[in-house]
Amino acid sequence: MTIRLLLAASGLFALAAAGSAAAAVPAEIANCPAGGVAVIRISRLTPTGAIAGFNQAVADHRKWYADHGYVQDRFTVAPVLVADPASHQMVPAAGEVMTLHTHAVDVPADKHDAAWNAYVAEYQANSEIIGTVLVCLPN
Repeated sequence: MTIRLLLAASGLFALAAAGSAAAAVPAEIANCPAGGVAVIRISRLTPTGAIAGFNQAVADHRKWYADHGYVQDRFTVAPVLVADPASHQMVPAAGEVMTLHTHAVDVPADKHDAAWNAYVAEYQANSEIIGTVLVCLPN
């Protein structure tokens, strides 16, 4: 998947996350079996960010969901790979990571609390999202 495709699909995520009304959610997501929605994000570490801080944000994100009863949600972090023109091998992209949030649920804004805001602030202190895609994983 290219970054351009990820950026184009970020509008889909914004639409889906903006509200809970079924009419606002694209049919592909509204018809996704329970637990099948996954969020794929590509993030770039900021000049002052660190992978340790990003990983702490993921851990706190994971903890928030578990602490609030969202026990099916899973979070995975993986390096983004790019081709090294010299060696023709796939190597980790400098400062870019992918997060995969499976069994994702849309948490209403009124459920966001201080712990939610804290993990979001950790992400923002360490990274910027450069692309988001929602997918409906098959069972």
